[in-house]
Amino acid sequence: MVFQADAEIKIRQFNASRDKNDSWITNCGKPMTNIQRPLPQPIHPTYDDEIDLWQLAVNLWEGKYWIIGITLLFMLAGFSYVKVAEEEWQSTAKVIQPDYLGYQEILAYTHRLEPAFGTQYADRIKNLNFGTSEEVFKRFITYYNSPDNKREFLKSHPDFQSQLQNAENEAALLNKWSKGIAASSNKSTPNEFELTFTATRATDSSDLLTEYVRFSNAKLAEDFHENIASMLTQRIGELQRIKSTLELNTRNRINREIERLTHSLAIAKAANINAPIVDPGTTDEFNINLGTRAIEAKIAELKSLKNLGVIEPGIITVQNQLSAAGNIDLSQRPVFEAYKFIQTPAVPLSRSHPKTVLILLGCMLIGGFLGVIVVFIKNSIRSHLHAD
Repeated sequence: MVFQADAEIKIRQFNASRDKNDSWITNCGKPMTNIQRPLPQPIHPTYDDEIDLWQLAVNLWEGKYWIIGITLLFMLAGFSYVKVAEEEWQSTAKVIQPDYLGYQEILAYTHRLEPAFGTQYADRIKNLNFGTSEEVFKRFITYYNSPDNKREFLKSHPDFQSQLQNAENEAALLNKWSKGIAASSNKSTPNEFELTFTATRATDSSDLLTEYVRFSNAKLAEDFHENIASMLTQRIGELQRIKSTLELNTRNRINREIERLTHSLAIAKAANINAPIVDPGTTDEFNINLGTRAIEAKIAELKSLKNLGVIEPGIITVQNQLSAAGNIDLSQRPVFEAYKFIQTPAVPLSRSHPKTVLILLGCMLIGGFLGVIVVFIKNSIRSHLHAD
């Protein structure tokens, strides 16, 4: 059609040019008026690559069965994939840091250590990173996202074990399940975390999410208990070393004092000073003015001294802290929740994979596009064959 229109335009241009020449020959030698002078003919450009939309629409209509057939074929393939693909259901929950009621058990448990640490209690608890509800909540999120924690939970769960029997690669199955477990927050609400767990059935996903939240919280409580117990054990050992050092230093002080008094006794006997001199007028390093009887009594008392706290009061303080540490009972583990639900786990209403509507829509678009291409290729081949 495009080539036929171009030919007709060229024929009309040729006839117009011939008429112009005939008119010039007839009026040769005669002046031409404005009425007789021919008007300039507009030039109509021609394009060899013009697209005939009507012909295009006709070709598509003629190939409609090809387009429909290919589209239906792709939709059938997509529908088959939806039927055979393994379903994935994702359950979600939302949590924030615990309030005072949820956190007071941690406070009460840590305060048990205060008598054993004395003035060092605040600094030691701060280093434990359980000092505030925010720190406890951050540790809970860390445990929830921990790959080791995920693997430990999955390996001990019967649902995963049932699928593992039919799987050839345990690592691949663990990686697949682990990717469906996550805790994340939005920039707009950084203190609010969304917890997710993906499973092959809707009810399983919500049950597994609930169990994994409790598992992560229990691991955190276990870690907290182990840290507290370890801190207490270290403190007891530290106090015992301090006590031994103080007792050793005190014993050395007593021995030095006994040795000094022994020299004082010898000097006092040589000076025949038996009774204390009230105002000797002079002082000496050995205190011989005490007299022999007082010096002998002091030596005897120091040798028989058993309570070293009389000489060094710090020993009594350390003994009291040791006694308090020994009476701390950590056999019962703390029970607390390191989070607070603002949206509890619920059974999902729709599966997260495969998305039936999206898959069928994508297959329809791809099939329709490929169908149009097939029709164009088919008509192009037919046109070339007709031209030859």
